[in-house]
Amino acid sequence: MSILRDVRDYLEQHQRASLNDLAIHFQTSPDAMRGMLDQWINKGKVRQCPASACASCARGCASAPGDSYEWVTKFD
Repeated sequence: MSILRDVRDYLEQHQRASLNDLAIHFQTSPDAMRGMLDQWINKGKVRQCPASACASCARGCASAPGDSYEWVTKFD
C-alpha cells in the first residue's frame, strides 16, 4: 500500500489533522507531508483549513493557522 493511500485513510478516519500531527504519524518531515497533501488537494479530496477554522477547531489545534488539513466529503 502506498503512503498516499495511508494519508487518505488517516484523514478519512480523523476528518481533520494538523501538518505536525500528520508528519509525526507518518514519520516524515512537514515539507514531505505538504507534498503528499498537495497531491490530494489537487484532486479535490483534501483542503487546507482557513485560519479561522483552526482557531475554532474542537480539537484545539496547536498548529500554525493554515497548517491544518481536512478530508473533503462531497455529497452527490
